[in-house]
Amino acid sequence: MESVNKDIEALLLYGERELDLSPAGKAFARNRLLELLQTEPSEEEASQEKPDIDAVLSRLTSYAVENGIVEEEVADKFPDLLMNVVMPSQDDAAHTYSRLHRDGGRAAAEKYFSYLAKASRYVKKPKPGTVGWNVVGRNGDFTVMVPSEDREETESGYYPKCPYCLENLGFCGLPGQPAQYAKRVLPFDLDGETWYFYYRQKQLVADEFIAAAEKHRPSGEGRVAAALADLAEKVPAGFAGTTFEPKEHDYLFGAKRALPIFTRPVKRVLFDGDYKVSILDWNFSVLRIEGYIKKDLVRVASKVMKYWRNYSEGNIVYPIFHCTETSYIADIALLKRGKANVLFDKPDYYGAFGLFVLPHKMKEDILAMVAALGEKKIDFQGVHDSPTIGKYLEWIIQIAASRGAELPKEKALDAIVSLIGETCILAANDFSVDDKELERIFKESSEQA
Repeated sequence: MESVNKDIEALLLYGERELDLSPAGKAFARNRLLELLQTEPSEEEASQEKPDIDAVLSRLTSYAVENGIVEEEVADKFPDLLMNVVMPSQDDAAHTYSRLHRDGGRAAAEKYFSYLAKASRYVKKPKPGTVGWNVVGRNGDFTVMVPSEDREETESGYYPKCPYCLENLGFCGLPGQPAQYAKRVLPFDLDGETWYFYYRQKQLVADEFIAAAEKHRPSGEGRVAAALADLAEKVPAGFAGTTFEPKEHDYLFGAKRALPIFTRPVKRVLFDGDYKVSILDWNFSVLRIEGYIKKDLVRVASKVMKYWRNYSEGNIVYPIFHCTETSYIADIALLKRGKANVLFDKPDYYGAFGLFVLPHKMKEDILAMVAALGEKKIDFQGVHDSPTIGKYLEWIIQIAASRGAELPKEKALDAIVSLIGETCILAANDFSVDDKELERIFKESSEQA
């Protein structure tokens, strides 16, 4: 009993110092935690030492499981429930953001909301095991990443309709679906409509976020360029993007500007007037549109994206919108379907801008290939028949032909990593169009009404 009360007080202290919990809020939260954990208050003076909040949440969750307060099958959701008690409510968080935005500007407001998402542990720390490495491309280096876990959004049932619906706020979650107790959203006006902004629980890049349409509606091309420009304007030092694949719920996404493409120079200017259109010196075929007036950028970008998507079946458009202090910028990857390879059957969104994210399962595949290459006599028929590494047979034959069998683990791993990089470069070549095609796309799209 004494131990659980110490952890309750530690959680309250964390809420007070890190989450702006007021004295009155602290008293309210204490009684709520005592009720949740089915215990009574202690008269012992609380410690003022900085708590290890993750350890505190872990101990309180273990206590709840051991005492039958929460079932072990859903214990992973209990820390979020506890944290929800000591953090600002949805309305308070939104009001604080608005006040900071009014008094200190967008950067101050964004800093607060980003910190709240992390301090509340809504944004989860990545599990150990994510690996990544740099690859030298023909026009700029890029990164290959294999995350420690995949982050597919879990389908819900009739309620909430999907992971992006507003009904997820405060939802307890379902088996295999994370709890949403600590989720906080910001209502943003994007192109005259209400969208809800929040941070992703599992992030691939820094401060990765979602902006979901208020209503549960399927995605469509619509006025997406205007919405992206508005969203980029609201996220300092960030970018906003989307894919045009059909989605059950219309949403945009983005993150801080940490992608390799943002370091690349312009290769060739196609137009320089009220706005500028250039071809970037980049591995994929990307047009950059830059202007001082937002409506000009939106108009030109909309024409380019619509033209390329409608020009031929299978054409792909991946836009990234971002802002500087003086201008609006749209980097638009204009890609064709191309030929599927062992890693990609279509261009990867983040890959088109310099970050190839491979599935978590790729780790198992790499280890299985390393094991096969380490055999004294490689069983090529066994590799061919393997459900795990059968599709990599050509890689294994190529490595064996150039380096021999019975490879040490380090050499086998080095050879596989090299082939992954080469495959990414080949994908960039195969999915891209040449500079003449980019010039034609811009010229013909600008002639449209």
